[in-house]
Amino acid sequence: MPYVSPGVQSHGPNCGTQFVDGKVYEPNSSNGRNGVRVQVWAFGIPQKVHISGERADKGAGAWIHIFDMTASRDIQFEVAVVDDAGNLLSEKVSGHLTKNCNPASGEALNQVWVDFVATR
Repeated sequence: MPYVSPGVQSHGPNCGTQFVDGKVYEPNSSNGRNGVRVQVWAFGIPQKVHISGERADKGAGAWIHIFDMTASRDIQFEVAVVDDAGNLLSEKVSGHLTKNCNPASGEALNQVWVDFVATR
């Protein structure tokens, strides 16, 4: 595959907004790669395709997907790099977000970080 991911790198509570974000990196480098399509699925349903670099405030290669903010809920998601036709250029990375945002009340995962690295 042209892109690989080490999987979910970090996660934590964030009352108010549930999101998955990350960066796409150049091969063997800490430099971000802009212009890469990142597809998000929630419960197997395609969500928005994001273009790495869309979050200039977070540096080159950064992307973010904010889930529906009308109600916090448990969310099963997948993320992958895709081409213009939607074909996978990486394996899908699976994760979940929780409705709960208070670590004292149990698992609280409202923000998750997933990176991808170009292999060439």
